[in-house]
Amino acid sequence: MRKLTQEEWTNFDKSKECPNCSIKYDSKEMKTTKVRDHDHWTGEYRGPLCGACNIFKRKNTFIPVFFHNLKGYDSHLIIGCPESTKFLKDYGIDIKNISSNTEKFISFSYHLPSESRNFYDRCEIRFLDSFSFMPSSLDKLAGYLSNDQMSISRNYYSTQGNDVFEIMRKKGVYPYDYMDSFKKYNEVRLPSISSFYDKLNSKECSQKDYLYAKLVWNKMNCTNLRDYTKIYMSNDVLLLADVFENFRDLSLRVYELDPCWYYTSPGLAWDAMLKKN
Repeated sequence: MRKLTQEEWTNFDKSKECPNCSIKYDSKEMKTTKVRDHDHWTGEYRGPLCGACNIFKRKNTFIPVFFHNLKGYDSHLIIGCPESTKFLKDYGIDIKNISSNTEKFISFSYHLPSESRNFYDRCEIRFLDSFSFMPSSLDKLAGYLSNDQMSISRNYYSTQGNDVFEIMRKKGVYPYDYMDSFKKYNEVRLPSISSFYDKLNSKECSQKDYLYAKLVWNKMNCTNLRDYTKIYMSNDVLLLADVFENFRDLSLRVYELDPCWYYTSPGLAWDAMLKKN
């Protein structure tokens, strides 16, 4: 563990009870003794804890990566690609998955086995599905948030003009079926409204949605469809980050449970029930 600063020592000495379980410190017993909690991988000091909380504190050895509707869509593109699977296995990267059937994956992870104590050598990349916790469209979920709750999106767009955030606080419109060639990324105009037809749902693009797509194209200074695609994808990530971080805040505040440690809402709900009953 690295050396503590004077301010950290002062705060440590002032602490009279464990911030995790609220028990009063007592050096007569190991479990109630005040200790310096720190990250065992980086050596970074985190703060005071009682001995019991320090011992049972779980060490995070994975990075959660959330997709919205991973099980229904994105997992097929990643797991179902023989080239990417072969590439990972060639480099000794272990692939593990949890599936509900032969086609739908609840979660999968990449883990590089290593004898190193370095966190980044041992860390698991765990892919999870936010739809398993919030089974609704991203556009609808983002619509439930106030501007103050969308801090990630708001900060990202804060340098791009006063009204950009207000325009980009909803899910974009994209011509999925039209984009069937890499050459189309070089097109310098937004495709016609008929090109936004959704074959999967047999749905025409509304005039309102098309006007919104044109507004985004012009406001974000798109020069081609590649620019528009990058903006569409970036905005999806920002919206999901805001939605899920607000969900995490709610769960941590009410139940003191972090959804990132769970695969689905039933698992989270079960532990929440046990804590409250």
